[in-house]
Amino acid sequence: MPKKSFRIEEIAGLRSSDRRAVVFLVGDECNGKPKFDALASGKDRVVRARMDHWISGAVKDEYFHGWPQSAEYRSCFCFKWKENKVHQRLYGFLCHPDHGNPRFQVCVLVTHDAKTTAESDKTILTAAARFCSDGEILEQVRQWLRQRASAGR
Repeated sequence: MPKKSFRIEEIAGLRSSDRRAVVFLVGDECNGKPKFDALASGKDRVVRARMDHWISGAVKDEYFHGWPQSAEYRSCFCFKWKENKVHQRLYGFLCHPDHGNPRFQVCVLVTHDAKTTAESDKTILTAAARFCSDGEILEQVRQWLRQRASAGR
């Protein structure tokens, strides 16, 4: 079976912080970045502002949230907005890839979904949790972090 190929892509223009960052996981199973890239400029600004708000250390469940009370989905995270009265979500996972700075947290966004029910789609959360536990993907995050550090960011 051919090996799946994933890479990490930084989101240009987001706030820089020594505590948090948001990136995309790009690969065949990931539709988050194409959806983000296709956002109209007004929605793009809204979603980026919410990402910057999270990077700054804010807590605002109306803009983003995780599932800290769930053992199965504790690593999962999403950013939220509305488009044409439909709830939109970018789902991913949180990780701490820097062993030298265990407080540094990265949100790795994977999937977009229009949320039309009260509950989040468990198959999406299960996939995000699976990506979070994939050693090769976590190594990709660490490699991105090393490149970021060598670039002085």
